[in-house]
Amino acid sequence: MLEKVKKYYQLKKYNKAEIIARRELKKSPGILEYYYLLGLIYYSLNKLNNSLKYLDMFLEHNPNQIDALIAKTHCLRAMNKNDEAINILNKLLNFDFKKSDIFLFLGECHLKISQVEKANSFFQKSLELNSSKINLLNVYKIYNECNFPEKASKLLKESSFFKNDDEITLKYCNDQVTHNLLNYEETYTILSKFVQDKVVSSQIYNLLGMCSLFLGKIEEAKKNFLASVDFDYTNANLSSSSTYISSSYYQLAQMNYKFDENSLEKIKNLLGKNININNKSLLGYALSKIYYNNENFSESAKFLKISNKNIYKNIILPRGWTFEDELKLFQNLKKIYHSIKKSKIISNFEITPIFILGMPRSGTTLVENILSQSDCVQPTGENGFILNQISEEIPNIKKSSIEDSTLISKINSDLIFKYFDFLSPKKKYFTDKTPLNFLAIGIIKILIPNSKIIYCKRNMNDNLLSMFQQFFHSYSFDFSYDFKSLKKYYDLHTEIIKFWDSENISFFKLKYEDLITNKQRHINDLCSFIGINYSDEMLEPHLNKRYVNTASSFQVRQPINSNSVNKWDKFKEFF
Repeated sequence: MLEKVKKYYQLKKYNKAEIIARRELKKSPGILEYYYLLGLIYYSLNKLNNSLKYLDMFLEHNPNQIDALIAKTHCLRAMNKNDEAINILNKLLNFDFKKSDIFLFLGECHLKISQVEKANSFFQKSLELNSSKINLLNVYKIYNECNFPEKASKLLKESSFFKNDDEITLKYCNDQVTHNLLNYEETYTILSKFVQDKVVSSQIYNLLGMCSLFLGKIEEAKKNFLASVDFDYTNANLSSSSTYISSSYYQLAQMNYKFDENSLEKIKNLLGKNININNKSLLGYALSKIYYNNENFSESAKFLKISNKNIYKNIILPRGWTFEDELKLFQNLKKIYHSIKKSKIISNFEITPIFILGMPRSGTTLVENILSQSDCVQPTGENGFILNQISEEIPNIKKSSIEDSTLISKINSDLIFKYFDFLSPKKKYFTDKTPLNFLAIGIIKILIPNSKIIYCKRNMNDNLLSMFQQFFHSYSFDFSYDFKSLKKYYDLHTEIIKFWDSENISFFKLKYEDLITNKQRHINDLCSFIGINYSDEMLEPHLNKRYVNTASSFQVRQPINSNSVNKWDKFKEFF
């Protein structure tokens, strides 16, 4: 029967294997291998507590059995019990057995408990022992899964495979675009070389289109996106190319490309195929924008609702988001603010960050582009560092009330030193246009008293619609895919701003519509508030040569205009 259990396990018939193994174990409790097999079976069934129980029972009699120890580390890693896994992995180092794998797992466990330097050292040892492409990709995958895309990308670039192996080089290029790692000129050059060498695919054309867009090469971006949708179109549903085709259609629609009826039918046809939610949603957004450009607002609203509903139902809700998370976050941020206000932190910095914040799609990118026309202002775009760092220090900040003063005490000037180190600004004035920093205006002002804060506000309905029309990278802004939640969040944001007002915190309020209708006056006022000189170049921010990789990457290349003012009026009957 033992062999039968092994056979079913190898055939991945885990339920049958479990039934036989449990039955035989009752008959013959002295046959220890059944404990080991049940440990493996339960691991495969994702019943990790059961897996650990049976592996421990086996190891009680065979404490140095290598395969069982390794199986237990897999189980502990899957359960995120990284400290326990590290203890076993250190024990396994005493055996001369696949040490490159042991170092790999040690690196992963240390990375998960934020011991980054140790993790880097173990990964290096693993790669020294096994320099194969497979092991390189294993380390790369761990870095990405643990949210270290910069390290993952650097690993590929510094490897012997870079530029000699198309798969590795293309992964590097993909990461630069997907994770907004900013090396767009280099990536553009590499991808252009692929095309010159006639190594092409829908992915390569799409990535080249994205780099062109971020670099402000609008016509070239359109050309590359068109090449992406034309390449291998008929097989899109049979391969991963549908991901890049869908993205390219979405970008072309955002760039107001004029689609003919044939192209429109192609998009609808692709939408009806068996592709994932992400691609379906991108195509839906594309169709919505195309119909909007054709002034068919009912069809535009229809596809918009379908796409957002797909994302909300299949992505946002399953990952556990609730609106109460947003309420809890601000309540906790208020506690942090009141605490550090009492502690009377004294900070003095020679550099002056300019925080441009507000609801997403409220004009923050436009304002940053205007200010970065000044020679003394360095744009840094969106980084999310401050809110992310607060969440790292207080992991449950969205789920439970903070009562531990030790946790709150971690939010101090050290956070700002890390922030400056992260951005490494080269000029006295630099921008940070992370929109949701409005949640922490008071905290920012206490920790960086000399900071300048610009709050961007837009007509509520236009702002809501603009967010609802936008596909955000990595499904950020969870609240934006359900219109009721979006409206509630806007109301919450208004309450938050009123709270900061009541605390007499100094920040500049800029209405998007005022900026559009009287740009010179309001740009002058902005410059006076910050303490920089006004220049006529600020009136033409679309001529700014810096790269922009936000949702507004196409819009900011257009002259300041009123096209988005009162946009809601065209849709209000459909909502």
